[in-house]
Amino acid sequence: MATDARAWVVCVLLGAVAPACQRVAASPAAVAVCQPGASVACACTTGQSGAQVCKDSGAGWEACTCTPMEAPALAEESRVKRLVLVDDAGRERAVLEMGRDGPGMRLFDEGGKQRVGLVALQDGPGLLLYDEHGMTRVVLTTLKEGPGMSLLDENEKIRTMLAAHKDGSGLSLRDEGGKERARLAANKAGPGLVLRDEDDKVRAGLVAYKEGAGLALFDENENYLWSAP
Repeated sequence: MATDARAWVVCVLLGAVAPACQRVAASPAAVAVCQPGASVACACTTGQSGAQVCKDSGAGWEACTCTPMEAPALAEESRVKRLVLVDDAGRERAVLEMGRDGPGMRLFDEGGKQRVGLVALQDGPGLLLYDEHGMTRVVLTTLKEGPGMSLLDENEKIRTMLAAHKDGSGLSLRDEGGKERARLAANKAGPGLVLRDEDDKVRAGLVAYKEGAGLALFDENENYLWSAP
């Protein structure tokens, strides 16, 4: 091989076009770029180091051989008291923590306002939804008595309550002052509707029992004005 290399150099320097020079130029093995079988380090696209082996002809290197990266070992269990998730700007968007009364999770919008709260207390779990000003607007709970839901206005006054208990279910409507103005309930005896004035006085009642239905109207002192039957 060394003789062929020297012949190639002579041909190049002299510009010879003899058949012997043409044979040397046409032979890929005439120029040895590397020692056949030799190995050198090379860079992989993953950032790792691989290896290249010289071709049998010595005319070049084989492609870089890279060993696939092994996936990092996953922990079977992680124990923390507080876990915080942040966005690309470093703002807290979710917090999962263990509080004094039980575990809870809070979700925040991009302005830093809390929009969702989830808790698991001794009395039962609860879900809270907040508006863009951070005011509580929806409360969903499951207590020992049964599930319930409250809808609040922009001043965090309860305006609507819905509950389902063992003895029955009920819907309560309240005014801006928080006073109940209407209650619709259904129990073992049957459904009923009660209407109240701004002084919390019963002014009308409607019931439907197995024995029949009844309607009653009352004055401002809750005295009967009219009833049927």
